[in-house]
Amino acid sequence: MAVWGPEAEPRPTPELGPEPEPKPRAQRTAESWLDLILLPLLSVGLVGALIVGAARMSLPLDDAVILYGSMTVLYVAIIFVAALLLRFRGLRLFQTFLSAGKAWSVWLAVPLGVVLALCASGVIELLPGDVQQELIERNAAMMPDTLTQAVALFFVAALLAPLAEELYFRGHMLRLMSRHMSFGVSAVFSALLFSLVHGHILSPGIGGMVLTFIIFLLGIALALVARWGGSLRAPFVMHAAYNATLTIPGVYLLLTGAQT
Repeated sequence: MAVWGPEAEPRPTPELGPEPEPKPRAQRTAESWLDLILLPLLSVGLVGALIVGAARMSLPLDDAVILYGSMTVLYVAIIFVAALLLRFRGLRLFQTFLSAGKAWSVWLAVPLGVVLALCASGVIELLPGDVQQELIERNAAMMPDTLTQAVALFFVAALLAPLAEELYFRGHMLRLMSRHMSFGVSAVFSALLFSLVHGHILSPGIGGMVLTFIIFLLGIALALVARWGGSLRAPFVMHAAYNATLTIPGVYLLLTGAQT
């Protein structure tokens, strides 16, 4: 099954019934660009509602609860809206984007994600000491202080974030862009947006630029794995392995520090 491009349609299933008739190109194009606008707007709106509601109720929340809670709601909202947009078209999430694909791509995804994470860590280690310290201080709010926070961070980083981001960037965005331009150009644009939304480019100094470039290369790799594998299952596994590899050392240090 083709996952990206104008010919991409899900396999018919007994639950879905017969495959629907193809829609006119103009109608598909309008729906495509509507999806690109609607998904982030609804996601941001749900997160904003959460933050405003918490502020109005003056809940006694510390920074970690607000941070992890906001991230969880954001990613859950993206997953929900992505599934909803598909449902409006008579499609289902797993049949459309998370089909089995090619088995070898999933097996390759785990070591590839680990290797890319280790390479990213190696590049950061080559930066000047003051730049590394700046990055550590900038990401200090993300580091867990308790076991509960560590579990929450790992859950968000290794499960929710990869699923939500793959559904949006390699699922909706890459798939819809590929209807209007070549796959190579679509992969570059989606990877660029993927790297920019992480916000590192707004940080002063070379550290933010290096992190943005690393995430851009990760986006390119995820797009290629998605295309080769014919499903979002492989890039999701690769993305999860990448994030888990970067998260596990901090969780390990927290646990060993708590035991000594």
